[in-house]
Amino acid sequence: MYLHNPRSVLKNGNRKMTEPNGRHPIQFDSSNPVEGVLAFCERHISAMTRKASHNKHESLWSFYLIIGPSLSAPLFVTLGQEWILGKLVPSMLSLVAAAAMAWLQLRKPQQLWSTYRTAQRELEDQKNRFIYRIGAYADDPEPERLLAKNVADIAIGVHHQWVSLVPSPEQLKHHAAAAEASHTLQLRTKNE
Repeated sequence: MYLHNPRSVLKNGNRKMTEPNGRHPIQFDSSNPVEGVLAFCERHISAMTRKASHNKHESLWSFYLIIGPSLSAPLFVTLGQEWILGKLVPSMLSLVAAAAMAWLQLRKPQQLWSTYRTAQRELEDQKNRFIYRIGAYADDPEPERLLAKNVADIAIGVHHQWVSLVPSPEQLKHHAAAAEASHTLQLRTKNE
């Protein structure tokens, strides 16, 4: 059932809480039923699978961009007789490797890959336990509510793990300072 006037006033003078579409957040009609608990679980499994796969590919490509250029740069230095092959190409390869390393250190896709894949497996386990009424689902009088609670708990747990991986401004300053110090050291070593 929808509220006819989303700006209607309660007895204490406060407006009722409504969604942007004018519906009250806990009132539904038959044309828009509450999502089924298995669909809710499947939606979260699908999201975790997608995020895990994305971070897996990002991790692997970052490693390729570190290892490949790092191994090939010395070959160009050794075998390149002219300025382009002996200096420019190795410098560019080193720059690509350093950028990929910085990306891995700041973005941490390998940890996100692990976090999302673990959550996916936990959600799949909860779904199977619910379907076959294993463990807590066997004795619970409301197994649908228990599954919804467990799915929500896993989802918010993943969010909290993700938040801890987001670099803070202090971490970004530290990385910038470390990169500047490394660059200065390289220049000093080169000039000696």
